[in-house]
Order: sequence, then C-alpha cells, then structure tokens
Amino acid sequence: MKKSVIALAAMAVVGGASAQVTISGIMDGYIGSGNQFGQKISLVGQSGARTTTFKFNGSEDLGGGTKANFQFEIQPQFVAADGNGYNTTVWGAGLGANGASQTAITNQISSGMAGKGQSYLGIVASDFDIRIGTNNTHGVDTQVNGAGGANGFGTGVGSGYGAGYGSTSQNTFTRFEESISIRSPIMNGAQVRYLTNLKNDKSYGSTTGGYTIRRPAVSEWGAEYKNGPLQLDAALLSVKNSDNEATTVTTTSTSTNYTALSSGVTTKYTSYSASYDLGVARLGFISQKVKNDATTYSNYAGVPAIGTDPHTEAKWQMVTANIPVGAFRVLVGSGKYSLVNNPATLLNGQKNTLTSFALEYDLSKRTYAYLRFQQGSNGATNAATTLVNGVTTTNLTSSGLTAAQLATQTFNLGGIGISHAF
Repeated sequence: MKKSVIALAAMAVVGGASAQVTISGIMDGYIGSGNQFGQKISLVGQSGARTTTFKFNGSEDLGGGTKANFQFEIQPQFVAADGNGYNTTVWGAGLGANGASQTAITNQISSGMAGKGQSYLGIVASDFDIRIGTNNTHGVDTQVNGAGGANGFGTGVGSGYGAGYGSTSQNTFTRFEESISIRSPIMNGAQVRYLTNLKNDKSYGSTTGGYTIRRPAVSEWGAEYKNGPLQLDAALLSVKNSDNEATTVTTTSTSTNYTALSSGVTTKYTSYSASYDLGVARLGFISQKVKNDATTYSNYAGVPAIGTDPHTEAKWQMVTANIPVGAFRVLVGSGKYSLVNNPATLLNGQKNTLTSFALEYDLSKRTYAYLRFQQGSNGATNAATTLVNGVTTTNLTSSGLTAAQLATQTFNLGGIGISHAF
C-alpha cells in the first residue's frame, strides 16, 4: 500500500529524546451496480479497493535502542449503512447474565469509532515490539496484507476476506480489544508473532449501557518470512468462548439460528499464504481452515433437518495474480469456501464461490483509479439467517434446502472508483 505521511508535530528534542507524531490514511470511494440475493442494486460506496482509514502514529526515541510508540486508527464511514451512528450499540438481547447465553456479536462488541481500527500503545526494546490495546490478528494480516500483498483485492470489491456478501473467508476476527501483541526481532527475513488477552468471563453493568462484557480467551501464534521475491505467512488463532456461557443453547428465533455457542467452545483458525514475484506478475495463494469443538447447538422449533453433529468445520482457498503493465495493474482471483460439517447437515458439501477482476491505473504516486468486478454464489450460506428487505430468505424445512434458497445466493457487483493515500 502506497503511503505518504504528514507531520502533525515536527521533531522535538527534550533531554536527548526525540518524539514525532504523524497522520496518514486512505480515502476510497466508488459507484457500483449489480445483483444481490435476486435483487438489482446500485450504490455509491466506500472502500471499493482499500479500506478508508485515518491513522495517528507517535514515536519517541528513549535512547539505548528503546522507543515508545502508539497508533490510533479510525476506519470512518462516510457512506454509512447505519447513518453514521458511531455511538456504541449493543446488539441482540444485550448483557447476558453469567451462565446465560450471550451472542457472538455482543461478545465482540466494539466501542464506537475507537473500535473500528487497530489502536495500541507499545514499546520497542532489544528489537522486541510489545503492544497493548486493540491489535490485529496475524491471521487477518495473512489474508489481507500477507504474502507480499498476494491478495491484491485486499478488503475491497472482489476480496476473499471477511464473512459477508461476496466473500469466501469465514475469519470474522480481524482484531481483539484488551489484547497484548508481541513481535520478535526480524532475523534473516523471519519474524514470529504472538497475541493473547487476559480473558474476562464475568459481566456487569446497567440496563442502559456501560457494560463490561465477557470476552473469549484468545491465543495466536503467527510467523512471516520474506526473502527476495518470496513471502510466506502463517497463523494459528484459538478463540475459546467464556466458561460462563450457557451449557445448552436453544432458540425459537430463526434470525439467531446458529449464532450462539455454548460454554467453553473453542474455535481454531489456521491461515497461511504464499506469494512469489516472477517480475511479470506476483502470484499468490491464501488458505484458511476453521473448526470448533461444539457439542451443543442452536436450534429452532419444527426443524428436523438439524444434524446430530453440532460442530462447524469449513475451509477456503483463493489464488490471485497481480500483473503490472506500465501505469496499469491487472488483478485476477478465484476463491472457494466449502462446508465440511455444519449443524444443519443439509448444508454439508455446499460451497461459496468467488471470481474477481480488477484494473487499476496510477494517476499519481498516491492516487489511482480502478475498475473492479466480482461474481459468485453463496450456496453454503444458511438462508434462514439471511435477511432481504427485513424478511428471511427461504428457511430450512423438513424437506431440505429448497431451490428458492440456492437461486437467490448468486451475486455480482461491478464498480468504478478512486483511491487516494495521504
């Protein structure tokens, strides 16, 4: 990603220590149209090629090879589905009592604008980089930024990252609040990373807000290797649900089907990527496997199609090529997400597919215009949890998945836009 940095505070020297604060970021917008869940759509959107971001970074040289630093990152919505509602919102039933179910969305609640980016306070000593705050997982870096940018589509249109519309990946954990990140010195192009948190399995607060919520236990090992045209990235993320969750989870609401995990469930995300620059093109491969050890599952009344094995297991892969042609870049990609096992056994073997194309043209060193297109299908998506105009699409029934569900899972989206880095 191209960057330029504007100094907010010039270099200051106090008692032999130097400090600097800078701001950098990206503004990105596009005009698009396509088909989504059987409906034609048109939109003015943002982050079609890269995530719109503002970063405030500070660093102070403490001497002796030690320095203090910080980052405050905001990923603002200038075209927001929620009307730019930046205030903290608690979804679902709100605060869950100990031993009662609390939805995954509530567990991962982010606090306003501060929770929309990677923000931390850190210190670098003996080339070890230690950060506390809201840290990105190496798993998401592996998929989005890893392998030398192997995933040329990043977080924009055509990306394989994320769990939403037009995506093949299921890694919804981009970053964790209340986390500690440790990065080793880089030796011969290799670096090891570790991320963890203190875990909080208690919750308290008022009925009107101010919640201190339960958070899952997090542990992740990551590694990166760069040597000339070759780059390799790998990550193993383990997320254990609070021991104070309910031991059984049952709901009669179709909109929350399969969203709540029972006490102590561990989900593991194994991610890796590789890329090689041939000169005429950079080729990349990204892969991820997701598996949890659930022994109970969400259900709703009158649906005999639920299987006897409640754990979820899935895998996805994406291959990409980034081809520079003068001031142009051509990006192509193909991805597939497959359900190995799912509580709704009728979804087993179903696939999400994604085919992507992009053409980028440099207008300057910091700005480029782009044309992007994606198409595919979301056959592995549970239609009972998909809302279209406020109504769920075809639900699971005793007769199985209907043709109507699968027919509405195809999508395509094309867009033309501009991305500017500062």
